[in-house]
Amino acid sequence: MAKAYEPDEFDSVPQHGGTHRARRTKTDRVVEFLAVMGVSAFVAVGGYFGLKAIDAQSILPVSLPNVVPTSSSTVDVKKSPVSVFDATEADGQASAAATILLNDGWNIAAAASVTPKDGVVPAETIVYIPNLDLAPVAKAVEKSLGGDYPIQVSANFQDPVTVVLGSDVHFSAPSASPSPSASK
Repeated sequence: MAKAYEPDEFDSVPQHGGTHRARRTKTDRVVEFLAVMGVSAFVAVGGYFGLKAIDAQSILPVSLPNVVPTSSSTVDVKKSPVSVFDATEADGQASAAATILLNDGWNIAAAASVTPKDGVVPAETIVYIPNLDLAPVAKAVEKSLGGDYPIQVSANFQDPVTVVLGSDVHFSAPSASPSPSASK
């Protein structure tokens, strides 16, 4: 048995009653769960739509004015970098067009398939240039591809000439020319 000791200064300290948290009820737990789920849903939806907004900034511009070439330049046209982007759903169109241009002596910077903005495949092939000084280069690219495509000025592309293939063109093989539907 424990030995009884005489009272000392520690025995005179008031008893600790403290404030304790009240017991959580089922309602409290449900409210807390719903609050956590609401914040999680808000963050997830905000992140989803934020990424969709960033993704919506496609390389294909909404609308650009048509360009009428007015000036000629003494630029060695075939040394200008050319990018080819396939906005159609057909496989291998960008590489086939790039091969045609490469065989014709062009400097190919890139050839890739891209997802068109809003999932709508452009109806026509467009040649983009950053300024009107490159209009002769764009005309030469058109000639190499065997078509008469609209030329538009756009600052959305980094290369001097960018060809965005639309549904009006179909290249069946790397050495082939555009199908008859490509001519206007």
